[in-house]
Amino acid sequence: MYGYAQEASCERCQCGPESRPAELFSGRTFESDLRRGLDAYFHEYEKPCIYIRELRVSGFPIEVKEVPGLNTRQLQVLEKHGLLVSWEPTSSRQAKRRRYELPEWGKTFYTPEDFPYSLCFGKKSVDKIVSWTYESSGTAAVTYRYKIEDLAGWAKAADAQREFPEIRLILADAAKAQKPAHLWPLGPGDHDWGVPYW
Repeated sequence: MYGYAQEASCERCQCGPESRPAELFSGRTFESDLRRGLDAYFHEYEKPCIYIRELRVSGFPIEVKEVPGLNTRQLQVLEKHGLLVSWEPTSSRQAKRRRYELPEWGKTFYTPEDFPYSLCFGKKSVDKIVSWTYESSGTAAVTYRYKIEDLAGWAKAADAQREFPEIRLILADAAKAQKPAHLWPLGPGDHDWGVPYW
């Protein structure tokens, strides 16, 4: 059914760095098609982001009470690095409040239609296809490593990583982990592979 299986002349083929498939279909390889499918999935569903809990209440602008014991350090760190601006609203009478909004530069990290409670700090992409198995079912089992590209400068800062430990975890994971994935053909073409979204 698929040219990959015919080219490999077997029902189940294991390929790794020492055993790569011959170039197929106008110079393209099975491995590059898998990489493209994974990258497309990452772009839609797995951007590296920090979670802003206050956004779950109302979105931007964020308004918080300035009272002892209330942890607003995360918002203060984001303001320090230019992602937020803040002011005291004139309607704040009984309790001192502070309102946070995104400046134009901060908006470049905010994509509410995809990640409504988060600010994203880079792009996840495939660094290396470690191995792949083309299966008789027509699917592909893949082991890969990933990297974070276009890492925002503020995400490298010690105070940002302290207040948002997920930044450190994501960067550490990208540096060492090998991940499994299962890709399916997305259409009649031989080069359209992707991760199921269900």
